[in-house]
Amino acid sequence: MTVARKMGDNVADYEIQALVDGQLDRDEERRVWNEIQHNSLFMRRYEELVAQKKMLLSWWAEENSVEPKDDAVDPRLYAVQSTEKH
Repeated sequence: MTVARKMGDNVADYEIQALVDGQLDRDEERRVWNEIQHNSLFMRRYEELVAQKKMLLSWWAEENSVEPKDDAVDPRLYAVQSTEKH
């Protein structure tokens, strides 16, 4: 699936990526999250992206000998800490 490919009538893959990265405004975040909760394909993609982000954060912390919550690291990298969002 490409970044810009539409996943459905209401949500694009890049919107799910933006949600995981904490880059949506409040209204868009609610809209996208609502769509994800009601569509198993969207939820699976969201969970894949969350897992990928966690893995990358863990790798980055390990490579740089920092705790994953180090204040010196860009806080946007920690936008997703769990799949129990909202």
